[in-house]
Amino acid sequence: MLGCLPASFVEGKAFVKTLESYAETYIEEEVLRESAARNIGPYGRFLELAAAESGRPINLTRVSQESGIALSTLRQFYSVLEDTLIGFSVPPFSRAGAARILKTPRFFVFDPGVRNALARLPLDERILATEGGNPFEQWAACELMIRLRYMGPAYRLSFWRTTDGAEVDLIVETPREVIPLEVRYTARPRPADAQGIERFIARYPRFARRGFVVCRAPRPERLSRHVRALPWQEL
Repeated sequence: MLGCLPASFVEGKAFVKTLESYAETYIEEEVLRESAARNIGPYGRFLELAAAESGRPINLTRVSQESGIALSTLRQFYSVLEDTLIGFSVPPFSRAGAARILKTPRFFVFDPGVRNALARLPLDERILATEGGNPFEQWAACELMIRLRYMGPAYRLSFWRTTDGAEVDLIVETPREVIPLEVRYTARPRPADAQGIERFIARYPRFARRGFVVCRAPRPERLSRHVRALPWQEL
């Protein structure tokens, strides 16, 4: 709920006030300053809406309707968020033969706690009662992006979603292999949780040989031929 910024581990519950101030003051001023420099006008409710949409494929039409901001301006606002390192885009997986995939990238705020504060969501465990899976996936995406950026440009994070409904939450692309990951907030993963990964491996056997369901299971366990459940602590 409070994210992974270093101060959250030091301040404990007192970090709620710090996080709210950081989201409402520093980030808003940073985005406003960058927006003014580019002369793209006021951003209104954009930050709150972008944070609420964090983790989903970018839907400019929906955000435009809810904020009243023109589509062309929204594209520039998202660019500002990436340029100021407040967020990052996760592109769709792209390889030869990757027809019929959805091509809209997903956007994530750089830290789950900052995302919750910007979206004005509860900064305590109440959020888990209504949408536990979403903050859990936000955390996984942010952790993976940090590590992959550190490892260099040959390591990429993507996702896979087809027009016929098959999907994989996150895909780690390395020079040696491609590793599909599903993120589930459950402590009891089932073979059904591995179906999307198995479909991905069947479609791209040259690149992927194994996959994982990241979850709250107490220990690793096999879910299907190519897929194992992985406790989140071992990600």
